[in-house]
Amino acid sequence: MRIAIVDESPARAAIIEDGLREAGMLDVTTFLDRRGIAARLEALSPDVVLINLANPHRDELEEVFALSRAMARPAAGEIR
Repeated sequence: MRIAIVDESPARAAIIEDGLREAGMLDVTTFLDRRGIAARLEALSPDVVLINLANPHRDELEEVFALSRAMARPAAGEIR
């Protein structure tokens, strides 16, 4: 399973990535910068996208929903 993590916090992304790898998920890619994320995710074609949505702007939420629809893949987000 190919998993993409989108989080601007390197520490938080590393914790998530380490946990996934310990659980046996070895195909994990982390994106720390959201610029051009739609194209990068489309190129990667992950099975699952985990994205940090802390303090999300409306545009960011719309982008996540559009990505999920376009990729026909689930996107899970953490909202605080």
